[in-house]
Amino acid sequence: MEFEISELRRLLQEEQEHSVKMKTCLYSAVTMIHEILSDFKSLGEELEKVRADHAVKESHSLAYDEMQKKGFRERLDSLTAKLVEKEEALAISQRHLASLHEAVRLQNAEKEGSGEVKVLKEQVKNLSDEVQAKKDELQANMQQIQTLRTEVQELQGVNDTVMVLEEQAKIYQADFEAERKARELLVAEKERVVEDFRHLVKRNEALLKQVNELQNNLPRENAVTSQPCSSLRRREQTPSPPTPRPQDDVIPAPKRYFCPNPECNMIFTTVDPLQLHVITCLKLDD
Repeated sequence: MEFEISELRRLLQEEQEHSVKMKTCLYSAVTMIHEILSDFKSLGEELEKVRADHAVKESHSLAYDEMQKKGFRERLDSLTAKLVEKEEALAISQRHLASLHEAVRLQNAEKEGSGEVKVLKEQVKNLSDEVQAKKDELQANMQQIQTLRTEVQELQGVNDTVMVLEEQAKIYQADFEAERKARELLVAEKERVVEDFRHLVKRNEALLKQVNELQNNLPRENAVTSQPCSSLRRREQTPSPPTPRPQDDVIPAPKRYFCPNPECNMIFTTVDPLQLHVITCLKLDD
């Protein structure tokens, strides 16, 4: 299609150039004819002047007249020769102009008869319309491509946002896992502390039991060792009031339980309140 358009344009350009050349030739021929006519008029005027001068100078001497006649004849001959040349050139130009007119007339007749120019113009118009339609379609495609590029850029931005959110989610997940492990370690540590506390409570109870046993055994030993001395004194001295029994003199110390928290050190007499206090004091209920 583009080749046909270029070929048609070339033909039209050649036709226009040929028409311009023909017009130029016509203008040059007309100009030449006008120049020949002006030269012919100038020659006629000079001839009239020569004739007038010749008529004026007829009264001069014969020799002078002969010389003048000779000069006038030579000048007249030269002017006549020039006039003949100009007339021949004018005839040639007229014939050339006539041939050019005939060629232009024939060319216009052929063009009008065949209608090639009209057909070519219609073809050029149709091809121009098709080219314009293709340009419009190309423009629409370019706009669609631009729209798609904009959508791709927006999707790229959304993808970048999704990637950032995924990275943040990974960071949050890592923090959650670390916190979960820390809580598991804390729970394990609390369980270990509770287990140690239970062992300490048991050991404390065993130690308190041993202390109570030692305290209970100590007054009995004191009572056994003091009985011989009192009998001897009773024999030597006067009767004295009866000595109290060991059970009345020795009062067993109450059991004491201490809180294992060094910042608290509260004392309890039973185990149950101590256990409740330790759970609250050491924050083992979390």
